[in-house]
Amino acid sequence: MDISALSWCFSPCPNDTFAFGPLVLGMVEGAGRIAPSLHDIELLNRIASRGEPDVVKVSAAHYPLVAQEYCVLRSGAAMGIGVGPLVVGRTGNRTHIDADSLVAIPGRHTTANALLSRLFPQVVKKREYLFSDIERAVAAGEVDAGLLIHEGRFTYQQHGLQKLYDLGDLWCSSLRLPLPLGLILVRRILPKEIQQHVQSAIAESVAIAHRHPERVMPYVAEHAQAMNPEVQQNHIALYVNQFTENMGDDGQRALHELWQGVPGAGQMDEMDFFC
Repeated sequence: MDISALSWCFSPCPNDTFAFGPLVLGMVEGAGRIAPSLHDIELLNRIASRGEPDVVKVSAAHYPLVAQEYCVLRSGAAMGIGVGPLVVGRTGNRTHIDADSLVAIPGRHTTANALLSRLFPQVVKKREYLFSDIERAVAAGEVDAGLLIHEGRFTYQQHGLQKLYDLGDLWCSSLRLPLPLGLILVRRILPKEIQQHVQSAIAESVAIAHRHPERVMPYVAEHAQAMNPEVQQNHIALYVNQFTENMGDDGQRALHELWQGVPGAGQMDEMDFFC
């Protein structure tokens, strides 16, 4: 089924452009060529809250707020295995964060911020930045620490910063589950047949990307914001993994665990949120 007429929104980060690259390039048989809009994750969260796109990437922790409009696809998710958002500070300046720390975050509704609140509830002083500005803000002393997502985990040392915590490691050490970071959603009002075709097309796109990375990487590089090829590859290796093609039972259990205590989760008690 040609699904190119649907509206698609995801991020320009390497894990998304790699996973969806074959769909953009027309490499998935019968699916057509999708023409996505690419946005920062916090903007994607806001777009999903307006119920605009047919298929959209959101922070995993944001899903309860849009569950009435969207269901979750089992393919396309970004899940970390022992890795996740990093809390960093200036090298030699501090070794921890506490109730007095001002922390830069990449958005109130990001999974990173939900994890920070869950693991460090004493940290309440936060300031929002575009994710790509957080390293600079920490290095300049505008904040005491910063919460890094995307490529920041590979580049923070270049800015004179040191790792304080890996929230993905803390999560996986205690729960023995992958850390859900981003999800792909599809509008509930679409026919079930279309929802299932979208899910299978994304799974096939991920599989094709792994088989033919040489065809997909130019598209990844086009949107990687001056990220060097090694960082692109490392990013993909961490976040396009076995859970991206199909999150499976462990991925679903991890989502239920993440949603405990997340704003809006109470309304999902009787809801079927997987497509």
